Amino acid sequence: MKKISILIVGIFLCLSSFGQVVPLNDVINFTPFKKMEKIDRGQLKQMDRTKVKFPTINIEHSSGEFYKLSSTCLLQLNGMMSETTDNYLNKLKKGFDASHSWSSDPGYTSVIKTYNNYQVLIINRAYTEQFISHYSFFCVSNTKVCCLNGKLEYNSADKEQAAVMLDELLKSIRFKK
Repeated sequence: MKKISILIVGIFLCLSSFGQVVPLNDVINFTPFKKMEKIDRGQLKQMDRTKVKFPTINIEHSSGEFYKLSSTCLLQLNGMMSETTDNYLNKLKKGFDASHSWSSDPGYTSVIKTYNNYQVLIINRAYTEQFISHYSFFCVSNTKVCCLNGKLEYNSADKEQAAVMLDELLKSIRFKK
């Protein structure tokens, strides 16, 4: 019963955190990687994703901006204007952790880190070679009014490369508000 209650609270927090989705450049500045290529939804649809089993970036239902980082790494970023509480990321982490505590997902990890004086919740779901893995991340500005969330989808064999790219991205982010 306790697990169900925690799960319900986690889902409620996720749903209540939706704010006004705004263009990314209204929320942050960031330094793109050398090989980072912004792509539109049409280009994303044309990419050969036949080798991707269970993709985490849904072309039809995803919003935000898309970037191709390498032949096996895709990035999705969403900017939002939404007031959050001081412990928003901690509550979100507890909700995600609780929802995974009763699954047999050995590749699940979550951590809250600090970059450029703002906090980021990073969730990694690393699977075996046959599946695509991904990082999900949630950032909140120090003023608690701007949020950024994203997903970095990568081939499981490229886990180290994906971790480096995510770290570089998060180090380069500067919130505008």
